[in-house]
Amino acid sequence: MTMENAKVDRERSQYLEWFHAAGFRMEGEIYESINQGLQRYRSGHSKEEGRARARVMVPTIEVFTELNCMVERWPMIVMKELNKTGRQAQSEPFNTWARPRDFEKRKQAVAVWYNMISFIEYHWDYDSKRLAQMGLCLTEEMKQIVDNISLYARTTPKAKAMKEAVQDFCTIAVMDGNASVGENPLLWWIAVVMQSEVFDKQARLPIAGMEDELDFKGKLEALDHYARVLILDFAFTKWSRSASRADLAEVQGSLNSKSIKWVDEDGERPPEEELEGPEGALLSFAWLICIPDIRCMVDKWLVMDSLGPMDSIIRLMQGCWVGKKEKRKHYKYVAKMQIYEDFTYDPVTSGVYSCGTKNTVERANAEARISVEDELGSPEEAVKWDEVRQEDGRIKIRAVYIDAANNAKVEAWVEKIEVDDEDTGKEIASDDDEEMEM
Repeated sequence: MTMENAKVDRERSQYLEWFHAAGFRMEGEIYESINQGLQRYRSGHSKEEGRARARVMVPTIEVFTELNCMVERWPMIVMKELNKTGRQAQSEPFNTWARPRDFEKRKQAVAVWYNMISFIEYHWDYDSKRLAQMGLCLTEEMKQIVDNISLYARTTPKAKAMKEAVQDFCTIAVMDGNASVGENPLLWWIAVVMQSEVFDKQARLPIAGMEDELDFKGKLEALDHYARVLILDFAFTKWSRSASRADLAEVQGSLNSKSIKWVDEDGERPPEEELEGPEGALLSFAWLICIPDIRCMVDKWLVMDSLGPMDSIIRLMQGCWVGKKEKRKHYKYVAKMQIYEDFTYDPVTSGVYSCGTKNTVERANAEARISVEDELGSPEEAVKWDEVRQEDGRIKIRAVYIDAANNAKVEAWVEKIEVDDEDTGKEIASDDDEEMEM
């Protein structure tokens, strides 16, 4: 056996270990459901389906291209922070793949993301059973976003609405502090690709206008690359909301002064001294409080042993994945609701309302129904009212009200609250206890 073959065998063995630890097998209902889903997706050639996939693809390309381009404005110290996979900064800066020679790599990498979103959208139904059969049980927050993406993909919304939904989906997936393969779409998509391309050697999924040329490691790298782009944008947006006007103006002015015209023109990167800009600006108070905030977000989400899915992605890329033991949990149930005002034009999302915490799922279900009716009206007053029950008994409600008084979509659902009574020693409260405050 050659060294190269031995390396391939080690990688495959580690991938299989990860696959099994995630609860997936190369047989059984989930395996068959994924294969059937892949076949359906490959066969989806209707004009309607083509339009739906384009409505996902184009906004995703635009979001990722814009955010990736903006990374080039940042000083070298931030670019090095953004590139690290451990707690120590890298000596090499983050590579945006912005040069002409990397154009095809960018196209291929973005395709990994919009293929994932399109595949999930294609199999979306409001009760989410088809995805659950394939092993993906999204959180209620993610179900709402996917539902919006699906509604937008099958209608003609403003581009802004779809772009925001796509960016929210991707950012929340990266910033999932309780990431598991069964709930996090990034990790689940890795399992799907692992099954179809690494183990089964199936045909690649179609990409409009090009062939899929990335191997499995290349797809991991694509997920890693744009996760970093998303987190930098989120980190700066978060910092800008709490910064003083003077500090924000100084940092924003410094970023705006960095020319990225060469990116728009598909040109070569300028010389290093021109690219870096004046070092003195980084010694200002504004930069000294901005950079640590960005470093904190990188450490929280983008390195090994961080909270979200990137820990697994990085370890799979580097060949050092290790399994983790799961703790046994018990649950209470929370009824929640969210309203999308001006839904069909320029949706504005309200905060998520907690309607009450119950000790039984049926009580929480009743609370969810009452909350929707109190806020916007009865099922008879809605132009669309869908109510589905999940396998564990929790309900989801989606209602749309379009009349003289409302242009709104409302979602109500029931979430589980994990209660770790094995570790804490606390008993789960009885049904007669008062509701927990949120």
